[in-house]
Amino acid sequence: MAEVILYEDIFKTLRHIINQITGLDVHVGRLPTVRPARFVHLTPSGGEDNSPVHGQRAFVLDVWGSKPAGDREAYEMSELIRANLKALAGVHDGFTIYRTRPVGAIVWMPDDESNQPRYRQNWAISYRGTVVESAIKTN
Repeated sequence: MAEVILYEDIFKTLRHIINQITGLDVHVGRLPTVRPARFVHLTPSGGEDNSPVHGQRAFVLDVWGSKPAGDREAYEMSELIRANLKALAGVHDGFTIYRTRPVGAIVWMPDDESNQPRYRQNWAISYRGTVVESAIKTN
């Protein structure tokens, strides 16, 4: 039987790292019902397994600024996150991140619903899975 490879929750790690960089709340998946004045949101958007132990995950990163004058702060926070994520290669939470790269540039995308300034970035992150013992036993 082939080895079973488990990929850690990369979004838990990204949430922690981005919070450390910015001091902002970082949400994954659903938007918060009550939106903070400034926050970061990660939307998992796919990925693939590049080899038996190398996975790639894609995500959309949105940064909301406070209104009405938050355009500049949201952009600057987006650039700060971008610079730090590009330098993320290494061991984090016990697993190896090989590469984190932006896919395209930072895009101005104000939120019509909340009337808050928002900047969006698309990302891909490559990291190593961990061999785990399978629960399936053969005779």
